[in-house]
Amino acid sequence: MNGKPLVSIITVSYNSEEFIVDTIQSVLDQTYTNIEHVIVDGNSSDNTVNIIKKFEAKYLNNDKKINWISENDEGIYNAMNKGVSLAKGEIIGFLNSDDFLYDKKVISRIVNEFINNDEIEGIYGSLIYTKQYNLNHITKISDFKNSFKLMNKFMFGWHPPHLTFYVKKDVYEKYGYFDTSFDIAADLEIMARFIEKYKIKLSYIPKYLVVMREGGISNNSIKNFFKINLPESYNALKSNDIFPYFIFLRPIRKIYRKIKAKIFNFFGINLKS
Repeated sequence: MNGKPLVSIITVSYNSEEFIVDTIQSVLDQTYTNIEHVIVDGNSSDNTVNIIKKFEAKYLNNDKKINWISENDEGIYNAMNKGVSLAKGEIIGFLNSDDFLYDKKVISRIVNEFINNDEIEGIYGSLIYTKQYNLNHITKISDFKNSFKLMNKFMFGWHPPHLTFYVKKDVYEKYGYFDTSFDIAADLEIMARFIEKYKIKLSYIPKYLVVMREGGISNNSIKNFFKINLPESYNALKSNDIFPYFIFLRPIRKIYRKIKAKIFNFFGINLKS
């Protein structure tokens, strides 16, 4: 990999006018400049497309690229697959249209990790969840301080936070895109496929990479986890010959992350210090 590889950050949006400005600005603020922001909009009926258009010139002024489309899609994972197809970067990651990169050096850290270890095919880091309208109120922390030793851990309900998961594009080209037969667990399935089935070489960055506004049907309650997420997660793992006997531990991890967040909030810990 050369000294300044192109990084494609893929954002899927639909009627995202409320928060997409924060998403876009966090990309523009990156100190690393060789970035392509691929935005796949699902033919929004609100002001999302106009917002994207207004930012086009700012990408050029920041020595970054934007590549966007707005058209009907067949769901979020179909849109993500469009994004991977459009991406020209050597490294690919995802950023939701209501989330944002943690600080200005996130992509620099990711690129440095790939350059310093040419054998790795992907990286992951830590993730913070906050209230939608109060970014100072942390609701969960997905924080992993140990070096990456994930093989066979998917069966215990553990996996990298997808929004911190950056891989080389040729991994998608070799091992396939998102499986659109899943409604909410295709991100889990593709990570299980890459990591467990094909055993790509990974590295962990011990930093927060993304801030995620909490919400969504798959992660907003333990009840919804058992009702909606658990069956799909089970099938996503089983389809990759992973037998998730201990997948019930996933909601326990969710509770642990919430307790940790309460401790951070109680002591007023500044995560960016």
